[in-house]
Amino acid sequence: MKDSCRAFMVIWTIEVQCQYKLSTECFQLAIHILNQFLSTMPISTSRLHLLNLTAVHMAAKIEEVAPPGLKKLMAVSEGKFSRKDVREMEHQILYNLEFNFNVPTTFTYLQIYCKWGGFDNRKFFFAQYLTELSMVSDRLMRFGPSELAAACLILTLLYLDTES
Repeated sequence: MKDSCRAFMVIWTIEVQCQYKLSTECFQLAIHILNQFLSTMPISTSRLHLLNLTAVHMAAKIEEVAPPGLKKLMAVSEGKFSRKDVREMEHQILYNLEFNFNVPTTFTYLQIYCKWGGFDNRKFFFAQYLTELSMVSDRLMRFGPSELAAACLILTLLYLDTES
C-alpha cells in the first residue's frame, strides 16, 4: 500500500471527526485500529476505505457517548458499502487483532504528561496539534504512542520557549 493512500485515509478520518464532532480519543483510536490491522495483514487499495470506515465505527462505539450510527457513517462513504460489508470487516479486524486494540493513545499519554508537568492549555493544545499531524506520517508509525506524545511535548516546549 502506498503511503499516500494511508495519508488520504487519515485525512478522511479527520473530515469525519469534524463532521460528526467525534472526540480526539475516537480519532486516534480509529487510526490506531487502522495501523494495527495494516501491520498484521496486507489489504488491497479498494478495501482500504472499508477498513477505515469500520475502524471509525468501532472507535466511535468505544469512545463516544452517542456515536453516529452506521447508517450515517455509510452515507459519508457515498453508499459504497453495505452493512454486511462493514460487519464482515469488523469481524476480520477483531479476529486479526485478537480483540486487543483498545490501548492508550498518544492523546492519553499527552494528557498524563501535561498533568504531571503542570503545563497550561496553550502547550497542551499545541502538542495535541503536533500529535495529530504525526498521524499522517508513515515513518512515525514505528514509535509507540507514549514516545510520540513525549516527542510532541518536547517540540512544543522548545518551540514555545523560543517564541517568548
